[in-house]
Amino acid sequence: MNISLSQQVSATYARNHFKEVSEKVLREGMCVIVKKSKPISVMLSMSEYETMMKKYDAWSKFRAESFRKNISELNLENGRFSEFVGAWENPYPGLSSVEIAKKWTDYVD
Repeated sequence: MNISLSQQVSATYARNHFKEVSEKVLREGMCVIVKKSKPISVMLSMSEYETMMKKYDAWSKFRAESFRKNISELNLENGRFSEFVGAWENPYPGLSSVEIAKKWTDYVD
């Protein structure tokens, strides 16, 4: 992420000059608070925040719809997924994953 020097403000300056930093945020849309040369937080104007949240909400809705579509495509009863039902059942109940791996390597060898 490229953050120009004009967008950065030290944490001490932000604490001591909050009004000036707030005005800078209103003019430029955002300001990055830096401590020991590392970005630690961001101040956003409300318009930038609202724009970001609208994009996030749209993305979340898209992901949720995609997930529901993928699950419905699996079609647990009549589709290909039904072939794999039971594949996750543990054939060695009570054994640790290391013990199961050992049994598997004994079987393969």
